[in-house]
Amino acid sequence: MASSAHQFETERLSMRLLDERDKDLYCSLYTDPVVMKNISQPLSPAKAEKCFHTTLKLTQKPIPLLFVWVISELDTGELLGIQNISKDKQNTQQAEFGIMLSPKAYRKHIAFESIGALTEYGLRHLKLNKMYSMFLPENKAILRIAQKLNYCIDINNLDPATGQASCYKQSDHAIATFINS
Repeated sequence: MASSAHQFETERLSMRLLDERDKDLYCSLYTDPVVMKNISQPLSPAKAEKCFHTTLKLTQKPIPLLFVWVISELDTGELLGIQNISKDKQNTQQAEFGIMLSPKAYRKHIAFESIGALTEYGLRHLKLNKMYSMFLPENKAILRIAQKLNYCIDINNLDPATGQASCYKQSDHAIATFINS
């Protein structure tokens, strides 16, 4: 485990909080049509840069609701993408997560490894009761990852506004509290 606050590692990956050095990575992900295919329309370079600065401000609040990590290869330091946890404003014990990888990281099990570590970090270290993600049903990669990580998947009740399915995982504490009540 890395020593810096909110930093963590896996066998192959290092996750550290987003900072000013990461503007190029952030903007390249948000402007890339391949990366944005299952998220939304790619942003213009100017809009991506504005979003980057807004994201940095949100992550640097004294009690942040948003955490964004840069995913890099542990051995080489090569930047592979970003992932985030965004706590619900109404219930800060729940949070949505997401991931964006550079195409060079596709088909290398990077998403599985980093989301697995992110889930553990969110449930154990941030003490979340529930982590969830919304995704398009045609995004088979996230569906496979959610299945492998034992997320509960709701593919049949699509969000009427977005057409997205959802998956979630609860902490052992949240499940025990529910069973005992």
